[in-house]
Amino acid sequence: MKSRELFKLVEFCKLHVKTPMCEIPVPLRSDKMSDNVQPEFAAIVDPLDNVALVSLLLAANFTNVDALETLCIACLACRSVRMVPDGPPEAGKQRVILKDEAGLRETFNITAVFTPEDKAAALEANPWLMAES
Repeated sequence: MKSRELFKLVEFCKLHVKTPMCEIPVPLRSDKMSDNVQPEFAAIVDPLDNVALVSLLLAANFTNVDALETLCIACLACRSVRMVPDGPPEAGKQRVILKDEAGLRETFNITAVFTPEDKAAALEANPWLMAES
């Protein structure tokens, strides 16, 4: 764990002890973290780039700080919704179609290459990925 993640983790814990973070709504209300949690908690994760955010997520997991882990995951979810060309899903609609594979790979630093057979197996195991609502 680097000092940057440790600093953010301690900052979160101090704030969380003083003012507990509200429960993050599922599905998320919007693609802005400040619409989903108190602004002071959103300010901890919003300025981080994805690499730092994932590092903070791993630090939260390692130290068993569940609320920070949930906050980091929600922030990553908000960012992934922003990358969908159609924008965030409407109220009551929980399905998000990811149309830009190259953008997702770059944003989340995904280097593994999946064969067409791997993709077909994943779609067969998860038919809801292609389901139309």
